[in-house]
Amino acid sequence: MLFRVILLAACLHTATDAATTQPAAVIRQWVLELGAPEPDVREAARRNLLNLTPADLGTLRAIVAEGAANLPCQAAALYDVVRHVYLTGEQVTRSNERLSFLGLRLFQIGTLGEAPLGMTFERRLMGFPAFAAFEEGDVLISVEELPDSYLTSMASLSYVRERIPPGTLVHFRVLRDDRFVSVPITLAATPAPESQTDAAVAARQQRAED
Repeated sequence: MLFRVILLAACLHTATDAATTQPAAVIRQWVLELGAPEPDVREAARRNLLNLTPADLGTLRAIVAEGAANLPCQAAALYDVVRHVYLTGEQVTRSNERLSFLGLRLFQIGTLGEAPLGMTFERRLMGFPAFAAFEEGDVLISVEELPDSYLTSMASLSYVRERIPPGTLVHFRVLRDDRFVSVPITLAATPAPESQTDAAVAARQQRAED
């Protein structure tokens, strides 16, 4: 099943779809590390693979065909990797060239005691920047490039989206596993007319599933 998914995705994207690719040896090492006993090693490998380009899918297909991903944990991770990377290569109809988009849904306000502390989320959307950059359980605190951007409400998140245009590399300050980390992410443009964003995202997700 996994090989068929990678084969189809690789056939739908040619090597000219992306400007850069990773060496096969590097991709193979990441695939092998998906089966490592250390959780941190597996997670680092998964994040690296999520940042591949569609042009790398042919190389990934060959590596899987060689038998480098025989463990169930490797297959499960690669299934998400392939769908996400495939979707990053799809053209997106933009509703607003100036309004940025993370690819997160169902925000909630985090708290420290009774005080608001950042924003949590329940879902990352495949094919958009947040899927590769953030992890389940992350609390988004602020954007380092905007000193006054403490994320304590939907209004504060809208402020960030309006101030930072799509295509900009920024660094989110994130509370992850009880420590603060700086997470780089390049913002995308908001897809489709904004009133139809959820429907457009759902349609892209279904294409990846198919």
